[in-house]
Amino acid sequence: MTEETKEVEMQSDDNSSDVALPFKDKEIVVLYFGAGRGPLIRRALAAAKLLQAKVRVIALDKNPNAIVTLRNMIIDENLQDRVKLIAGDMRHVQVEDMKGDILLSELLGSFGDNELSPECLNPTAKYLKPNGIYIPWAYTNHLVPLSSQVLWNEVRQYAN
Repeated sequence: MTEETKEVEMQSDDNSSDVALPFKDKEIVVLYFGAGRGPLIRRALAAAKLLQAKVRVIALDKNPNAIVTLRNMIIDENLQDRVKLIAGDMRHVQVEDMKGDILLSELLGSFGDNELSPECLNPTAKYLKPNGIYIPWAYTNHLVPLSSQVLWNEVRQYAN
């Protein structure tokens, strides 16, 4: 267990200010690629509030509908000072001097790579600071055999 972890665990439930948090005076930059409707933006900000940390989120999405939703969320929840929104494709966006402590992305697609997940996430590594955290760090796809007599009979009827 690191000293930082020990300090966070020592924090009391009443959030007393006598506990020295290792990140209290440092701004943590969270890059959120594929932000969608922003559920993880809210979770990152809630975690920062709980830990009394300063967090700035840079959210990127290429879906125009998601951009509208995110823009409205930022305005409605008064997050303009903590969340920056960028419209574009994570594989092609060129943002100068953007480095994050945490690079966050939801898994893309229902089967990990059906929306080019590895091809989308690999180029984003250049935006991660040294010793930064990449979430998800890895993932594994699984196939599970399925058996259904009803489906088998349906398919067999069309095969003849």
